[in-house]
Amino acid sequence: MAIPEHIPSPVARDRPAAWIPASEAARLLACSARSVRRRCATGELVARQVGSTWYVDPQCEPVLRLATRASFPGPTRAGCELADLTGSQRRRVADRLAIVRDLEAMIEHRPEGLTVRELMTRFCESRDDAPAPGTLYRWLRAWRERGVAGLIDGRRGPSAAGRPVTFSPEAKDFIKGLYLKETRPSIPYIYTIALAQAREHGWALPALRTVQQWIKERVDPKLIAAARHPKQFRDRCLPYIERDWTQVAANECWIADHRQFDVLLPRRLYNPKKRRDEVKWFRPWVTLWLDARSWMPVSRVIAWDSPDGDRVMASFAHGVEGHGAPSHAILDNGKDFRTTDFAGGRPRRTRKGEKLFGDAKKTTSMLEALGVQVHWAKPYNAKAKPVEVFFNVMAGQFDRAWPTYCGHRTDRKPEQLKGLRADRVDPQLNLQAFIAAFDRWLMDDYALRESPSKAAAGMSPLRAFHALRDPAHRAVRPAAETLALLQTRSRRVRVETNGVWVNAFKRHYWHDSLEPRRAASGRDIKRHVVYRYRPGDPRHVWVFDFQTDRFLCVASPYAGEGVHPLAGGDALAESLSLQTTLGRETNAEAKRLREQANNVLLEAHRSGGAAGGLLDDPATIKRAAAPVLRLVADGELDRAAEAGRKAAERREATERAAALAATGTDDMDDRREPPREGPSVYDHLGEVDDESDSHGTDTRRGA
Repeated sequence: MAIPEHIPSPVARDRPAAWIPASEAARLLACSARSVRRRCATGELVARQVGSTWYVDPQCEPVLRLATRASFPGPTRAGCELADLTGSQRRRVADRLAIVRDLEAMIEHRPEGLTVRELMTRFCESRDDAPAPGTLYRWLRAWRERGVAGLIDGRRGPSAAGRPVTFSPEAKDFIKGLYLKETRPSIPYIYTIALAQAREHGWALPALRTVQQWIKERVDPKLIAAARHPKQFRDRCLPYIERDWTQVAANECWIADHRQFDVLLPRRLYNPKKRRDEVKWFRPWVTLWLDARSWMPVSRVIAWDSPDGDRVMASFAHGVEGHGAPSHAILDNGKDFRTTDFAGGRPRRTRKGEKLFGDAKKTTSMLEALGVQVHWAKPYNAKAKPVEVFFNVMAGQFDRAWPTYCGHRTDRKPEQLKGLRADRVDPQLNLQAFIAAFDRWLMDDYALRESPSKAAAGMSPLRAFHALRDPAHRAVRPAAETLALLQTRSRRVRVETNGVWVNAFKRHYWHDSLEPRRAASGRDIKRHVVYRYRPGDPRHVWVFDFQTDRFLCVASPYAGEGVHPLAGGDALAESLSLQTTLGRETNAEAKRLREQANNVLLEAHRSGGAAGGLLDDPATIKRAAAPVLRLVADGELDRAAEAGRKAAERREATERAAALAATGTDDMDDRREPPREGPSVYDHLGEVDDESDSHGTDTRRGA
């Protein structure tokens, strides 16, 4: 074979008939240059040596012909990588090779500061025939490792065989409809159902991998987020509304919500099955009212149990008592905030579609009576209430400081809580200590730092709460009996001997105005009352009449309970004074009524006797009365009476001595009879009669 007249040094893609050097042929054949030179020397490849360089004819090898875009009539030898490929598959390999070579050229001349990944992304965006960056990177790596053979499409199916992939529009809509369900079914599950539908309706359905790729690349991500993740769609895809809280003065608008602390505390409860107390972990709840402008908490109630309407009313009353009623309130849509007594109840519609709140027969709600305009937050939207952001501050600054912090999710639970038992923790770790620590953090730390609210103008919450108020606004502080209606309501109770028993505080409460209803009431419903109290505040309760809801009094703890049995004090003195006062008043009233009744009874008895003719006429009795006989005693009678008295004393002493002798003792009763008055005429007469009977002789003068 004659040596060609011109053998170019580099391989030129625009001259496909040019011979290529052995190093380039080795790269295309995915082998070493030494192996190509050996094959050229043995005649296995059509080649010529010019100097020390071998040049190979690309027409002698299918891979070389494909790489140089020469004509490709078919394989020239068995065992070639391209031997079993069809013409369309070979063209696909050639197209991939062209794309990879262009990418390599761009990489060699890429500007400084531009990474390869960014360059590949720009390359894919600039060419319509380029695949995704991930696919292009995979082609480039396969080309560098295995040459042209690495660019062969090894997939099986219609696309690998050169036939176009068919995907019926009906199958696309069916698969998309199932995938966009909020239950979020998996793609393999959807594909299984789609196969059955395709056989029944004759749809063309590609492989599972193709369907997964089609959903990933062709379905709008916003549509997927709206259908499968509604909350994520609202938070990330929809335009947001930014409210300007600087237009609202401090203490003008309050926001309320509940939150469960991310802190575990031990709680002792009675187990009825085991009949003993048990200590278990619990997370306390907080009901909090926050000023919308300054983000200063105006009221809070912390308790074990889940919040309810009574706790909402009690916390609001506590805030109104300290700061006055606001003009507006933003409330959650929960049933505890929509109670009829507090906010008017849930909205209902009439047959005509009119929107009503509560029951028309009920009294006016407390918020309406205080002039507070209610704004209901959008359901399931944390952005509607800034108090949710304040709760995040609480979780980050207060909850995480406790050793029993448990996180708001299971996967956030610290490892140190494993194996920790509630009955073996520090006894000082209780709800009372937790509430005291929260109040200290709230007033000594959070309230004095810069407020998280932009509307606070860089001031602390406490300073902004007082400095940013409307000078013309006057906070409404209702009367005590009106404010008491916002407290927790009790069931009907009876005024007992010691007053009203408050089960929440396990003690009696008393006021002097309860005296007409106290004790021995029996079934008299007029003596039954209801009381309202503030959870966690045992200082006093508000008492109302059960039938009319009329305010009666503010009762205080009864002083006669829990008194030390061996010590006195003010409590004992107060209780004794109360007993004496109530006893004296009751006895005086009873005495007055008895005297009045006795006088009426005597008068009625006399009047009845006179009316029946049973009484004599006093005037007639006086006219018929006989003259009175007078008896005059002389000295002889007096002497006789004295002698009779002495005889009686001698007889009594003799009888007493005989009784002592009969007992056999020497004890003498030295008791003496009390001195008598002088002898009376009746004693004298009696002694005279005794002597007369004894001796049978009458000693009276003149007998």
